[in-house]
Amino acid sequence: MNSGTPAHETRLMPDNRERDAFEYATRLCEELPHFLHDCREGAHLSRYALQKSCGVSRDMLGNVEHGQSVPTLFVLARIAYGNRMTLTEFVRQLESRCSAPQKETVE
Repeated sequence: MNSGTPAHETRLMPDNRERDAFEYATRLCEELPHFLHDCREGAHLSRYALQKSCGVSRDMLGNVEHGQSVPTLFVLARIAYGNRMTLTEFVRQLESRCSAPQKETVE
């Protein structure tokens, strides 16, 4: 059941550095559905073909592509593999589609 709230949202917005981390993770989660769809389409893979190459169900792939689910690291690694990428490559490309966070020096 979709209540209209993205799967990655939490109840409280944290302060300062925690807010930066929250916003960074939010940007990645918001871009993930588009990125996954574009990767799959770019590789000319149907959800069925991607399911066969990574073992993640078509329902789960659809939920991620529609922003209804945020995959675990384990599932994301399998999705990356099915798209013929390492997890590092997948995340690096996903990050490049999002605006990079400003790095702060910690004193």
